[in-house]
Formats: sequence, C-alpha cells, structure tokens
Amino acid sequence: MNPSIEDRLGSMIRAMEEVVLPELRGRKGLAEEQASLVLGHLHQLRAQAGLNTHYEDAEFRALATLAAELVAAASGGPVTTSAAHELRSAAMPTTDDATLQAATVRTSAAIAALIAAAHVDGDARFRTAVYRQVLGHGAATALRDRSWFAITGFEGPDTELPSMTAALA
Repeated sequence: MNPSIEDRLGSMIRAMEEVVLPELRGRKGLAEEQASLVLGHLHQLRAQAGLNTHYEDAEFRALATLAAELVAAASGGPVTTSAAHELRSAAMPTTDDATLQAATVRTSAAIAALIAAAHVDGDARFRTAVYRQVLGHGAATALRDRSWFAITGFEGPDTELPSMTAALA
C-alpha cells in the first residue's frame, strides 16, 4: 500500500519536530534555522494539500479577467493595438499547456507588453485605465496571496483574512 501524501507529510513533520530540531536546539546555527524553515514548509504543504490546482486556477482566472478588461479598454496607435491583439490570444489556455502555469506566464507577459505599449502610443484615457485596472488586480492578488501564506505567521494576530478556500473562490 502506498502511504498517502498526508501520512508522508505527517511522518516528515514528526521527524523534524521529535528528532532533528531537538538535536539542533540551542546551537543557534544555520542548521537549526534551515531545519525550522523546512518544518515550516512541511506544515504549509500539509495545509495547502489538494489546493494548489485551485490556486493556479484562481491566479489564471484573475489574470484572464484583467486581460479582458485591458483589451476592452485598449485604445491608441498600432503598438497598443497590436499588443492588445496579442494579449487577447495569449489569455486563452491551450491544450499545449501542461498546467495553467504556462498560460499564466504567457498571459502575464502579454499584459506587461500591453502596459509597455500603452506608454508608447496608448491614449491618455487608456493609460489611466491601465493604472486603475492593474492596481485593482494587484489588491485582489495580494489578498489571495496573503491568505495562501497566512500559515507562515507573518500576518499580525488581529489580521482578518479570508480562508484559503474562500480566497481561491
């Protein structure tokens, strides 16, 4: 029988907590620091198990929405028009994409190209729309990412964040 990922993560966490870290405690060296970092990552992987695909999907959907907003608002000269056309094509996942990561990277690059094009020959109204839309996307992305990484403990104790699953919806 193949042990589940949950069982394997649990075994690694126990080994780090009960064997490795107790042997390193008090030495205050790099090995103790790195062992604690590995333990933190194991806890994070355990908490996020099964959600990575949902995270990638949420990330791509958010970029696809931004792409659609930017393409709809795009106006200007031939550089902006061409970049908007490229973004429209890039924001479509293809069967060649092993995961949504490839589509996400391609879409991000095409968004960056359209933003750069807007500064070449985009009209002023479009450049204003770009800032507004990108900032809105960034705020939503930051909230999703903060929820995703909340388990690391970097957020203050009174910080209210949506759960990982709610942030991915």
